Amino acid sequence: METALTIENLQTTFRLGKKDLTAVRGVSLEVKKGRTLVILGESGSGKSVLLKTILRLLDEDKTTITGKVEYNQKNIIQLPEQEMAKLRGKQIGMIYQNALTAMDPVFKVGHQLDEVIEKHISPKERKKKVIQAFKDVGIPSPEERIDAYPHELSGGMRQRAVIAMSLISHPDILLADEPTTALDVTIQSQILHLLKKIQTEFGTTIVFVTHDIGVAAALADDIAVMYAGNIVEYGKADDVLYTPNHPYTKGLIDATPQRGRKKQKLVSIPGEPPSLLRLPKGCAFAPRCSFATQKCLEKAPASANYKSNNVACYYPLQKTEVNTYAKDVSL
Repeated sequence: METALTIENLQTTFRLGKKDLTAVRGVSLEVKKGRTLVILGESGSGKSVLLKTILRLLDEDKTTITGKVEYNQKNIIQLPEQEMAKLRGKQIGMIYQNALTAMDPVFKVGHQLDEVIEKHISPKERKKKVIQAFKDVGIPSPEERIDAYPHELSGGMRQRAVIAMSLISHPDILLADEPTTALDVTIQSQILHLLKKIQTEFGTTIVFVTHDIGVAAALADDIAVMYAGNIVEYGKADDVLYTPNHPYTKGLIDATPQRGRKKQKLVSIPGEPPSLLRLPKGCAFAPRCSFATQKCLEKAPASANYKSNNVACYYPLQKTEVNTYAKDVSL
């Protein structure tokens, strides 16, 4: 299977006055063409920063990026801004987290889609393409909807419009930053089915960020679990969700409701994620982990990656220790 995107030892550091904050710490991932990689983790784990680093959407005057993001045999981290601007949207698209704030409230939604392709297509052809993009994502009466303002659309309709904007140039890769977080469960399910349909029809490769185990179970082919800026577990979705190796992954699953289990007791992960300005000396998860030993507190294990190491843990869980049914979680 061909590779769409390769990330090697990627690190993103923000300069905060006299302090540095490293939000992405040595991430190495591989995304296969036509598959969905879900990046799963709690808020503040660095997931959104990772996506913005890939597309270089961060303030370069206040950010240092090292490592490699390889697309079409080029390290796009080192591309001149002019070349990078051509790549954004056309070859790598992005769906932002909040559909209302992702769109300009003073312009009609059709106009905002038109802007994405105005440099490449004639005005007459652009209108046809915008209408077709609305049809592709299931927006009813697209000829009328293109003249609506964002506030005139429902939450689900706005999210579909944002997806249409991301897909209008038929990018090879679609980065999705928690696009279903603010939606009710019915609309959320519709958006996930829409993304699957788009992937089937266009062969789009998707990198999807979420903190929701149910969303990950519904969408993922592969999963990378992220904690404190690092990948702690990586593998095929069924392997990660049914037999997690990292205590953090199991903790996320145990804290998630499952269908048909009315008397199920949910177990939360103790403590809180560490501040990225004050990371512990050893494993970042060790202060919250019931399996941690002195070794964990003193030295961090090697990061999980796509080459040889699927779990960043000195004491990975064995299959006999795990009894989870992650694909039964409620959406």
